[in-house]
Amino acid sequence: MKVMIMKQGQLIATEKSKKTAAEFLGWTEKQVTEVLNSGTEIDGITLDYEINERVGSAVCAYTATTVFRFSSLAKCAREYGISRRKLIRLIETGSTLDDGITTFDIPLN
Repeated sequence: MKVMIMKQGQLIATEKSKKTAAEFLGWTEKQVTEVLNSGTEIDGITLDYEINERVGSAVCAYTATTVFRFSSLAKCAREYGISRRKLIRLIETGSTLDDGITTFDIPLN
Protein backbone atom coordinates (compact mmCIF):
# COMPACT_ATOMS: atom_id res chain seq x y z
CA MET A 1 0.00 0.00 0.00
CA LYS A 2 1.33 3.45 -0.93
CA VAL A 3 2.46 5.81 1.83
CA MET A 4 1.94 9.57 1.61
CA ILE A 5 4.64 11.70 3.22
CA MET A 6 3.53 15.18 4.30
CA LYS A 7 5.54 18.00 5.82
CA GLN A 8 3.66 20.83 7.53
CA GLY A 9 0.46 19.83 5.74
CA GLN A 10 1.97 19.67 2.25
CA LEU A 11 2.37 16.39 0.36
CA ILE A 12 6.06 16.01 -0.41
CA ALA A 13 6.19 12.39 -1.66
CA THR A 14 4.21 9.23 -2.21
CA GLU A 15 6.19 6.04 -1.81
CA LYS A 16 5.11 2.56 -2.90
CA SER A 17 5.77 0.87 0.46
CA LYS A 18 6.80 1.42 4.06
CA LYS A 19 10.32 0.30 3.14
CA THR A 20 10.74 2.90 0.39
CA ALA A 21 9.16 5.57 2.63
CA ALA A 22 11.72 4.70 5.32
CA GLU A 23 14.56 4.98 2.78
CA PHE A 24 13.23 8.34 1.55
CA LEU A 25 13.07 9.72 5.09
CA GLY A 26 16.24 8.09 6.41
CA TRP A 27 14.17 6.28 9.04
CA THR A 28 13.79 2.61 9.88
CA GLU A 29 10.78 0.68 8.64
CA LYS A 30 9.76 0.23 12.29
CA GLN A 31 9.67 4.03 12.80
CA VAL A 32 7.49 4.44 9.70
CA THR A 33 5.09 1.76 10.98
CA GLU A 34 4.89 3.39 14.42
CA VAL A 35 4.11 6.83 12.94
CA LEU A 36 1.48 5.34 10.61
CA ASN A 37 -0.18 3.47 13.49
CA SER A 38 -0.10 6.32 16.00
CA GLY A 39 -0.89 9.26 13.72
CA THR A 40 1.83 11.31 15.38
CA GLU A 41 4.05 13.95 13.84
CA ILE A 42 7.84 13.85 13.90
CA ASP A 43 9.81 16.98 12.94
CA GLY A 44 6.76 18.31 11.07
CA ILE A 45 6.38 15.07 9.09
CA THR A 46 3.17 13.03 9.08
CA LEU A 47 2.48 9.80 7.24
CA ASP A 48 -0.72 8.24 5.97
CA TYR A 49 -1.79 5.54 3.55
CA GLU A 50 -2.89 6.79 0.14
CA ILE A 51 -6.59 6.46 -0.54
CA ASN A 52 -7.93 7.07 -4.03
CA GLU A 53 -11.62 6.75 -3.24
CA ARG A 54 -14.10 8.09 -0.72
CA VAL A 55 -13.67 6.32 2.58
CA GLY A 56 -15.72 6.80 5.72
CA SER A 57 -18.31 9.31 6.71
CA ALA A 58 -18.55 13.05 6.34
CA VAL A 59 -16.62 15.28 8.75
CA CYS A 60 -17.19 18.87 9.83
CA ALA A 61 -14.35 21.17 10.88
CA TYR A 62 -15.42 23.99 13.20
CA THR A 63 -13.77 27.28 14.14
CA ALA A 64 -15.37 30.18 16.03
CA THR A 65 -16.70 31.68 12.80
CA THR A 66 -16.76 28.92 10.16
CA VAL A 67 -17.83 25.36 9.46
CA PHE A 68 -16.29 23.31 6.66
CA ARG A 69 -17.90 20.03 5.63
CA PHE A 70 -15.77 17.30 4.02
CA SER A 71 -17.20 14.23 2.32
CA SER A 72 -14.73 11.88 4.02
CA LEU A 73 -12.17 11.52 6.79
CA ALA A 74 -9.43 11.24 4.18
CA LYS A 75 -10.30 14.55 2.48
CA CYS A 76 -10.50 16.37 5.81
CA ALA A 77 -7.22 14.90 7.02
CA ARG A 78 -5.46 15.87 3.79
CA GLU A 79 -6.80 19.42 3.97
CA TYR A 80 -5.44 19.87 7.49
CA GLY A 81 -2.21 17.92 6.89
CA ILE A 82 -2.86 15.29 9.56
CA SER A 83 -3.34 11.55 9.45
CA ARG A 84 -6.79 9.98 9.54
CA ARG A 85 -5.83 8.28 12.80
CA LYS A 86 -5.05 11.65 14.41
CA LEU A 87 -8.30 13.10 13.04
CA ILE A 88 -10.28 10.21 14.54
CA ARG A 89 -8.53 10.75 17.88
CA LEU A 90 -9.44 14.48 17.79
CA ILE A 91 -13.07 13.61 17.03
CA GLU A 92 -13.23 11.02 19.81
CA THR A 93 -11.68 13.27 22.45
CA GLY A 94 -13.16 16.60 21.33
CA SER A 95 -9.68 18.12 21.44
CA THR A 96 -8.67 21.02 19.23
CA LEU A 97 -6.17 20.88 16.41
CA ASP A 98 -2.68 22.19 17.17
CA ASP A 99 -3.92 25.69 16.28
CA GLY A 100 -6.03 25.62 19.46
CA ILE A 101 -9.14 26.68 17.53
CA THR A 102 -10.30 24.00 15.09
CA THR A 103 -12.41 21.08 16.29
CA PHE A 104 -13.90 18.22 14.32
CA ASP A 105 -17.11 16.22 14.47
CA ILE A 106 -19.11 13.75 12.42
CA PRO A 107 -22.47 15.24 11.38
CA LEU A 108 -25.68 13.36 12.15
CA ASN A 109 -26.84 13.22 8.53
